[in-house]
Amino acid sequence: MFPSNFTFATESSSSGLVSLIEQMCEVSFPPISHCPQRFIITIPEVKFDDKVFELHAPLTLDLYNEDGVWNCQDEAGMIQSFGDSQACAVHSFCEDFAVLWAHIAEAPDSDLTPDAQRLKSFLRSVVKAVRTE
Repeated sequence: MFPSNFTFATESSSSGLVSLIEQMCEVSFPPISHCPQRFIITIPEVKFDDKVFELHAPLTLDLYNEDGVWNCQDEAGMIQSFGDSQACAVHSFCEDFAVLWAHIAEAPDSDLTPDAQRLKSFLRSVVKAVRTE
């Protein structure tokens, strides 16, 4: 769900969230006292199913709770995904990234609207290579 190695930065975090991330990512964090509603995570690659998108530079994601729904959005605001939990929102982001790559980044410009062309440009600017595992 989460890429295997990412940077996690928050003002603070609950032990339950930290434990979940530690289990999913095989990393560990020092204990922190309480859980905020906003996190910034940095991922070096995007993984979904058997696809791995190697990035030119780590991608910074804003992970936040709004009205009880977790949102995960890239720093440029090009992809915004949602979930019932932090993990579901990040998983949804990775899935959306993979789907958008397949249907937008690989499509001919002539088939795309101007907004889709901007999204394609963003995706192609951040992805260095795509591999199958």
